Amino acid sequence: MHQLSIVHKDLKCANILIGADGDAKITDAKQMGAVQRKPLEYLRGDRVTVASDAYAFGMCILEAASGEPPWDALIDTAVRYHVRKGKLPLKRLENLLDSERALIEMMCASSASDRIKISSVVGKLEEFSKHEATETSMAHGLDP
Repeated sequence: MHQLSIVHKDLKCANILIGADGDAKITDAKQMGAVQRKPLEYLRGDRVTVASDAYAFGMCILEAASGEPPWDALIDTAVRYHVRKGKLPLKRLENLLDSERALIEMMCASSASDRIKISSVVGKLEEFSKHEATETSMAHGLDP
């Protein structure tokens, strides 16, 4: 999608489907929806880019890890305030490893130019998955 310069504009957990083969599929590309996962450039009315999707995907990872939508208890005005100040809902990151937290922070950097590229995110997620599989195997007395 991004290789074709297509920006999703409404990436959220409900728009990421996991097939029986374990592959993720992105659905429902349309106009921007709720403020909960929107980056600073959207809130300022600037052009959204692939980096905007990186921010939204970071919020999806945060939601998947915490089990709750980012900024869940806040009204849109409060969310806008925090995003404009460069803040993240960090208390939702408490149960993550430092490397996982750092990835979300890089994905959700205030400035679009400071955000990690989606291709690098995929590589990091693959590393995390391999590490988790190794730890799970070792915990069960299996060879990794």
